[in-house]
Amino acid sequence: GGTPVTITGTNFISGASVSLGGANCGSVNVVSGVQITCTTTSHVAGQVNVVVTNTDTQSGTLNNGYTYQSAPTVTVIAPNVGALAGGTPVTITGTNFISGASVSFGGANCGSVNVVSGVQITCTTTSHAAGQVNVVVTNVDTQIGSLLLSYAYGGDDVWYATNTSTAPSARGLHTVIWTSLKMIVWGGFDVSNLNTGGSYDPSTDTWASVTTTNAPSARSFHTAIWNGTKMAVWGGQDNIGNVNTGGSYDPSTDTWASLTTTNAPSARYSHSAIWTGTRMIIWGGAGVSYGLNTGGNYNPSTDTWASVTTTNAPSGRVNHTAIWTGTRMIIWGGDSVSNLNTGGIYDPLTDTWASVTTTNAPSARSYHTAVWTGAKMVIWGGNNSLLGDSNTGGAYDPSTDTWAPVTTTNAASARSYHTAVWTGANMIIWGGFAGVPSLDTGKSYDPSTDTWAPVTMTNVPPARGEHTGIWTGGQMIIWGGMSSSVGTNTGAKYTP
Repeated sequence: GGTPVTITGTNFISGASVSLGGANCGSVNVVSGVQITCTTTSHVAGQVNVVVTNTDTQSGTLNNGYTYQSAPTVTVIAPNVGALAGGTPVTITGTNFISGASVSFGGANCGSVNVVSGVQITCTTTSHAAGQVNVVVTNVDTQIGSLLLSYAYGGDDVWYATNTSTAPSARGLHTVIWTSLKMIVWGGFDVSNLNTGGSYDPSTDTWASVTTTNAPSARSFHTAIWNGTKMAVWGGQDNIGNVNTGGSYDPSTDTWASLTTTNAPSARYSHSAIWTGTRMIIWGGAGVSYGLNTGGNYNPSTDTWASVTTTNAPSGRVNHTAIWTGTRMIIWGGDSVSNLNTGGIYDPLTDTWASVTTTNAPSARSYHTAVWTGAKMVIWGGNNSLLGDSNTGGAYDPSTDTWAPVTTTNAASARSYHTAVWTGANMIIWGGFAGVPSLDTGKSYDPSTDTWAPVTMTNVPPARGEHTGIWTGGQMIIWGGMSSSVGTNTGAKYTP
């Protein structure tokens, strides 16, 4: 709604009312017997009839005389980087753009706006301070569409420090999730285990606290997933021992609810967790033994657990990785009595396991990283208790059950306890430990060309390991971690 309209016809009488698709038009003004103006109110998208009803109850109708537009959406900005002074021509792709729409980049109006079609707009950026900004399209009917942190003033390969004012306290071994708008930090360890957290908005560089009312017990070595509306935290070590408890956090209300322990997996830490779209799957970790091969399948809509079969499951392990392909979970690496280079593929629909070949697989390791590219799982780095830290990796194709090596030419230096994010085109490695020293370096890996590219050291955050890293859709956010056994509450946003 909110669109001023003019209706032309005949025999309009002062006091007439107007409806569009049954929704009364507001601020009706019968200008004359042949013209009425009014302002539309809200309605679902689509063509509707326009009806004028005079005070004598006679009415006139124009069938399909008005079209309510859906709100615009913004999907791609090209290019997505440009000069601080502005002057960069950009093309915005999306849907439901209307002639006369305006565009802003981080609040700065874009110049020379041209609505080429309902799916494309061109304009020229104006000046703005350095940083990643939201792009907003506003139609003439006042409906808006936005793409968060989708354009970088000042170019690419840039670091921006995150605000520490009101940030959570320093910590490592915590978890983070990305809600599509904000990063939520929770738990971890500094001097002791923590049950505090914070919600970070990268578009405004601001923090908000996460309530501790009804929060799970303070813990580290736990897991967290985002199910689309809530964060689910589970397992880990609290100040008493291993736990099989958890909590569900709703950021819209800043409230916690407990997760049932009925039929939950046994208490454990350093396990893995993935979200399937409907279930959280917990697997492995250390508990009654150092290296479990059991797990659980949690349904948040019913607050119920189901077991994960151990038939043909990988051997028990901790400090492994788990990724979700869209249909299956792939477990790889980790350690138990020794480091492992084995894995397994779990199908939750059939509750069955299949093995992952070891032919041409990377060497055995733990504390490594894994990302899913949409077609392959890329393993990199990590530590072998006999051989030390590694800068090798492998790309696994589950459709053919085959491994291919990841080049070491120009690769990041050997490390473990680092982070890796997938941008949609590249894997970005950053930080970690190389033995005792912590690192502040990183590299970007392109699996399509099997090549590495540097990550700038300019304004890089302080060295650290046991930190977290997430991908927002436009930036990598690094936060927290440990250096020389001292925690930090600093972070940075990296625009590749």
